[in-house]
Amino acid sequence: MRKWYFILLSVIVGHLANGQSDQPYVPCLPQGITLSTQSQIDSFPINYPNCTQVEGYIRIGMYLGSTDINNLFGLSGLSSIRGYLTIQFNDSLRSLDGLENLASIEGGLYVNHNDALNNLTGLSGLEAIGEHLTISYNDNLCSIVDLKNLIIVGGDITCTSNERLKTFEGLGGLTNFQGSLIIENNDSLISLYGLPQFNTVGGDLRISFNRNLTDLSSLSVVTSVNGDLYIVGNKKLPNLLPLSNLTMTDGTLMISYNDSLSDFSGLNNLHSIGKSMYISANLSLNNLSGLEKISRIPKDLFISQTTSLKNLTGLDNIEYVGGDLDIQHTTGLKNLVGLENLDSVGEDLVIYQNDSLINLSGLQNLKYIGGRFDVRHNLVLPNLEPLTTLSFIGGGVELSGNQGMLNFNGLQGIYSLEDRLGIRYNPSLKSLAGLDHLAFLWGSLFIGENDSLEDLNELDGLIFISGDLGIQDNMLLTNLDGMRNIKFGQIENLLIQNNPNLSECSIPCICKRLGNPNGWNIIEGNDSGCNTEAEIRAKCDTTGITEIVKETNLSLFPNPANTLITLHSQIMGILSIQELNGQEVLQKEIATPITTIDVSGWESGIYFVRLTGERMVQVGKFLKQ
Repeated sequence: MRKWYFILLSVIVGHLANGQSDQPYVPCLPQGITLSTQSQIDSFPINYPNCTQVEGYIRIGMYLGSTDINNLFGLSGLSSIRGYLTIQFNDSLRSLDGLENLASIEGGLYVNHNDALNNLTGLSGLEAIGEHLTISYNDNLCSIVDLKNLIIVGGDITCTSNERLKTFEGLGGLTNFQGSLIIENNDSLISLYGLPQFNTVGGDLRISFNRNLTDLSSLSVVTSVNGDLYIVGNKKLPNLLPLSNLTMTDGTLMISYNDSLSDFSGLNNLHSIGKSMYISANLSLNNLSGLEKISRIPKDLFISQTTSLKNLTGLDNIEYVGGDLDIQHTTGLKNLVGLENLDSVGEDLVIYQNDSLINLSGLQNLKYIGGRFDVRHNLVLPNLEPLTTLSFIGGGVELSGNQGMLNFNGLQGIYSLEDRLGIRYNPSLKSLAGLDHLAFLWGSLFIGENDSLEDLNELDGLIFISGDLGIQDNMLLTNLDGMRNIKFGQIENLLIQNNPNLSECSIPCICKRLGNPNGWNIIEGNDSGCNTEAEIRAKCDTTGITEIVKETNLSLFPNPANTLITLHSQIMGILSIQELNGQEVLQKEIATPITTIDVSGWESGIYFVRLTGERMVQVGKFLKQ
């Protein structure tokens, strides 16, 4: 594309040179030049006679500070610039008179930080810019109408922080534009009148922080955006209706901090988002209607600080979020209705600090979370219903700071967790119901500061843990009997602290931990019988808990497997393979060091493997594809 622009620019330059027979065509200044004083501008035709085509760049002004430049008449002989043209930090420059003969710039045009500049008079002959057009931080610029003959911009168009600019009249003649369009922080801008009418924006489209903008009608013919689409911080923008022809964006869709938007009507034909969708801090937003045609979000879906939003109606057709699903600080949100078709979240699911959330209705068909599952600081959420179809969580689980949480009903489909389980700061939590079927925990377990929790009985199905164990500051907890069936895995470090009614801790996994010289143990502030390591050891001895079997990891390959899985082990014993839901699919006796199993007819998913010998157990897991 860039080569095509160069060819067209060359044609323009040649045409102009042929039309100026009284002025020789002379290339000059291959290294470019910086002009930072008025005297340098005035002496340019003397120092560089007949210089019409600059081979390098021209910089008028300074990187910082200001100049005394107030006119550009000394540059009137210029017809083209092969490099870029930068005009910046010239506080006395009111117009660009003197550049009338300039027809093409093969590089970019950058007009920035010229505080007195109120128009672009002098650029009326400019027809082509090979790279970017940037007009920014010109506090008194009112008009760009003198760009009316510009037909080509080969890169991005950026117009930011021009406080008095009201329209884009002057850009309507553009016929070739393939880059991003960035319009930001133009306080007097009411509409986008004057923008060229293109069906496709070749890069990003960013309309941001134009606080008086009310009209997007100049975007009414846009059907696709090949980069990100940001509509952010336009406080008076009432609707998105002019975007009704938009069907896709290859990048991220961000709609945030638009205080007057009540819904997303106008995006009704948008069916494809290439990356993420972020919706945050739209104070008047009360529903998400307009997003009904979106079914997949390849990366993240982030919904935050939408105080008027009561549910998520409008997201009804979303089946898949490939990255994180993050719903936080939506203080008016009562449920998640609108997500009924959501089947899987590729990475983390975070539900955080939604003060009015009373249930998770809308997630009843969610089956898969590829990363963490965090439910934190939701004041009135009583449980996790209706997550009963959820069968896999690929990361840790954090259930913390939910003041109204009574139990964890809704997680009955979880048989294994791939990482840490944290249960903290839930003052109303009375039981761990919902974790009844949890058997394998491939990470640490921390249960702390749950003031109403009396026992851990719902963990009686847990047989395996691999990580640290922490039981801390649970005021009513009296025993750990619910973890008595943990016989496999290894507790690396142990914390049992400040549980004033906890008197019984001599369960097998803790006895095993106390017999391991590696790692650390902190045991204090509990009731008698569980207040010191010596007290627990004494009970371990008297209850007849003998040496716990040694456990190691089982070698499985290939992993993932398609047809065959091979086990390498020196243990001879009983092999058990279970599905994610705890259903045993195979049990057989192993009598050789190498065993190959045909899994070609098995369902895709994760399987847990346990090989039990006389005094040793090996465990592992594999993915059947």
